[in-house]
Parts: sequence; structure tokens; C-alpha cells
Amino acid sequence: MARTQARTARRRVNSKAEKARSRAAVQRNCERTFNMTRGFVIFLCVISVATIFMCVQYLTLRASVTTQQKAIAAAEAELVSVRSENDALLENITNQVELDEIRKKAVGELGMNYPDEDQIVWYNSSKSSQVRQYQDVPTSKE
Repeated sequence: MARTQARTARRRVNSKAEKARSRAAVQRNCERTFNMTRGFVIFLCVISVATIFMCVQYLTLRASVTTQQKAIAAAEAELVSVRSENDALLENITNQVELDEIRKKAVGELGMNYPDEDQIVWYNSSKSSQVRQYQDVPTSKE
């Protein structure tokens, strides 16, 4: 029984010593945490400033993108409006022009007539559907 009591007493002493060592270790860790070096503080300040700068840049870019999206939407709306107005004007012009009347006036009043077969010159153009004349048309058939 004496041995059991001695062991129990040692355990109490050991646990008290361990608690004291543990408290001392915790105390040292707290002191280390609060004892930041000047270099570490400067590093934290620089990182904080860089983070704030990047956040401001991000917000600025985001605002710019939003502004550009609104401008694009307005331009697209204007394009739709202009196209519809253009289509309406084209329809109006098409309705006003009567080709038969123009043909009658050209043949009757101005004395124009249709070309003969020997007056027609055909050109093959693979570039576009239009042919532009930059020189006189040759008179001989090739």
C-alpha cells in the first residue's frame, strides 16, 4: 500500500510539473505571437497595401466593363433602329419607282431603244457580280 501511495504522489507531482511546463510553453508561444519583428510588420503592411490596390483595380476594371457593356447595348439598339428605318426607306423608294414608267419615258420621250446583238459585249468576272469600266470597250469581237 505504501508503494501505491508513493506512485500516486509521484503522479500528482509529475502532473503538476507537466501542467507547469505546459503553461510555460503556452506563455512562451503567446509572447512569440505578440513579439513581431519590425520586418514582419513591414511585410504585413506591404501585403495589405498590395491587396487593397488589387481590389481597387479589380473594381475599376469591373466598372469599365459594365460601362462598355451598356455602350454596346445602346449601339446595338441604335443599329436595330437605323436598320429598320433603312428598310422602311428602301421599301418607300421601291414603291415609288415604277420600272415600266421609266422604260416608257426612256423609249418614247428620249428616243432610246434596246441594243442589237452586235452591240452587246459579254465579260466573265469571277471577282464580283459587278464589272467596272475603266477604258473604252473594244469595238471588234474577240
